[in-house]
Amino acid sequence: MVEGIQTIVTKGFNTWIKNINICIPFILETITTLLLFFFSALVLTVVFIAPSITSQNIDTSNLSPEDITAAVGSIATSQIGAVLILGILFIIIYLLIHSYFRAGAIGMAKAASEKGYTDLGDMFYAGKSNYMNLFLTKVLIYMLALAGLILVLPGIVAMGGFRSMITDPQSVIAGSLLLVLGVSLWVLYLLVLNIILILVDYALVADNLDPITGIEKGILVFLTNKLTVFAAWILVNGITIFFILIGQLAHGIDLISQIWTFLDFIIGIIIIQPLLTVWLTRLYLARTNRKLYSFEDYVVEH
Repeated sequence: MVEGIQTIVTKGFNTWIKNINICIPFILETITTLLLFFFSALVLTVVFIAPSITSQNIDTSNLSPEDITAAVGSIATSQIGAVLILGILFIIIYLLIHSYFRAGAIGMAKAASEKGYTDLGDMFYAGKSNYMNLFLTKVLIYMLALAGLILVLPGIVAMGGFRSMITDPQSVIAGSLLLVLGVSLWVLYLLVLNIILILVDYALVADNLDPITGIEKGILVFLTNKLTVFAAWILVNGITIFFILIGQLAHGIDLISQIWTFLDFIIGIIIIQPLLTVWLTRLYLARTNRKLYSFEDYVVEH
């Protein structure tokens, strides 16, 4: 019997409750990313900013925070090539870290959905086996997203430059309208892409696929289960929007806003991300005819 979205949500929630340790990959990813950020900032400071300040005899003790920020910005601009290389390297390393722990989390969710339990061994195995393919898949998807920029180009070209604003303001207005239309179409393109590819990560990790095959399998499962997958997409994004709205409501009061920012961060890592991962993993497994561990199995065993 094919599981509907309500069954997937209910049984997926029970699976998550029995396997809270699925949050570990997300905790480790957060810690590792913070370490990477601080290390990158340290390299930027020691290799580029500090030598420039020393060579220019800048006395930072007499500068205001705004002046220091401006000085750092000026130094970064003068070293733009090196800063760009460091930025690209940071992004690549981050994506590798993210791919490893995301693959690990999906691997744990898969094991919990099929066996009823999971451990860190599943995370390490899935991460090691799939991180590079998942990394390459992310790169391909980002390239597909950026390809949509072609929808914006006609508006940019039509607007012309500053000279056009003086000599032919009517064409600039027309170009602005065309640009707005292009941006709107690009946003729509990104939404459609996000829906169609929502199961790609899960297909790749669950079936140990290469990037191209993973994308094809994820799209195929979407095409054969459009309503269910769309309902899952609505659920995932609905939860995200709900927490954003709470944050906006708390934004007016400083203390409450600070407390909520911390709670939102913790809840996202400990509860929301693991739970959504379990739901989407179960959705993919259920719609590819896998035998899944269900709530009835828990009752029988316990």
